[in-house]
Amino acid sequence: MASARHGVSDAAVERSLIRKPFQALKFEGRSQAPAEAVYDLLADLGSHLEWAGAKQLETTRLLTMEAPAGPATVGTEFVTTGSDGKAARFADRSVVTEAIRPAVFEFVTESHRQGKPGSRPWQLTLVHHYEIGSEPIGCRVTYVEEITRMSGAPRAFVLPGIRRLISRIAARYMKRGFDALLAMAEERTAARYGQDVMEEDAMDGDRWERVAALAGVAVGVLFLGAILMLGDVPKAPAPGREVASYFARHRSAVLTGLYLEGLAAVAMIWFFSVARSALARAEGGTARLSNVVLVGGAAQAGFYVLNSGFWGTLAYGSTRPADPTLAAIFYRLGSVAFQVGAFPFAAALLALAIVGLRFRALPAWLMWATAVIGLIALVVRAIPEETYGPERFGGVAFLLVPVWFAVIGILLARRSSAERNESVLA
Repeated sequence: MASARHGVSDAAVERSLIRKPFQALKFEGRSQAPAEAVYDLLADLGSHLEWAGAKQLETTRLLTMEAPAGPATVGTEFVTTGSDGKAARFADRSVVTEAIRPAVFEFVTESHRQGKPGSRPWQLTLVHHYEIGSEPIGCRVTYVEEITRMSGAPRAFVLPGIRRLISRIAARYMKRGFDALLAMAEERTAARYGQDVMEEDAMDGDRWERVAALAGVAVGVLFLGAILMLGDVPKAPAPGREVASYFARHRSAVLTGLYLEGLAAVAMIWFFSVARSALARAEGGTARLSNVVLVGGAAQAGFYVLNSGFWGTLAYGSTRPADPTLAAIFYRLGSVAFQVGAFPFAAALLALAIVGLRFRALPAWLMWATAVIGLIALVVRAIPEETYGPERFGGVAFLLVPVWFAVIGILLARRSSAERNESVLA
């Protein structure tokens, strides 16, 4: 009787050394070719002999393929052989289980691995799953190999530590074929539509991404300008009369500073969207932490706009005598809105630091500094404002933020250029 898990028999599952499926390989990459081009290569089973065969290393490659002509669809069966080291050979039978153009292609393989003469053969069931996501320029491809059954292999192979080590070694060899798939899709697209069109589209997308990344520099400059224009704001808890007097005496400067803060919030949203895109390419999958970066950054920008609204109300109304109680309330509401923005900002920074460190998306030293700034933001918000004041620890931390935006923006712009140069050289 067949199991619900990719047609593996219950008897086979019982004989397996593993109790539950595990992920053996995972590759992610971008191609300038459209998603349809990558999918069509996967569905063209004969092409596997090139990108997973001829362009692979000699000791880990596909050797033969027997498959029906035409694009593979659900239910298409094919037979292959392949090398695994100097002596071992695979003899596989596969069936396509998912074929949704251009997003998903999956096939399940019943594999027989024969090592040296006299050695015990291995029997494996492998699930090869490709997900192809369209992007403004090209696509992003994720490949996952899952082992659902294994028998005949040494029992030590199922130990978590040994299994991870073997997977890492295998990934070094198999990644070559995955990269060849993406490159071959680009070659076919260039041959069909022209290399000039592909390069022009890539350069246009890269140009806009670099401009967007430099929004981080704009955030830093605009915030510094806002700080200078606002000057020495009343220290908390400021009485209403002092607040009203400050806004009346510095009306023009305050309105200018708040306008710059609003522009900084706009640049901030753009900046975090680019940061999310760059981090998501490194993180892959659902890009959960990269999404936290965007949501946290957008929320911070929203609180800053709210601060501008409360303080702007005081500045616009300062031409007439103000009620001290209302002045104190509006001022405090604006201050609290600005301070509360530290919480989503800290979430964005900590998520960015984790992705940057884990996937090496940005320099490690900067990611550690980012994590520290995020923790400082949380610590400062736990201290009453009147305790530290803008001229003490909080003021230093506050000034670090514009500098951080500028540095990250410049690095994202340089990263975008470097990625494009690598693509062109490839």
